[in-house]
Amino acid sequence: MKNDVSGISELSATGVYTLLLHVSKDITLTIGRLGTHKFSDGYYTYTRSALGKGSTCLKHRIARH
Repeated sequence: MKNDVSGISELSATGVYTLLLHVSKDITLTIGRLGTHKFSDGYYTYTRSALGKGSTCLKHRIARH
């Protein structure tokens, strides 16, 4: 997977972000304490706040994902 984070330095320190994910075929994933879940092919969104400092600020969270 290729990620372009070139504009990350221009982001605000805090905010809310949404990841748009595309699953191209049915998959089953283990997600921490949530356990095992099946995801059908399609689009999914993941929205989080990034209102902290350091590793929980917006720039670091987006770079990590």
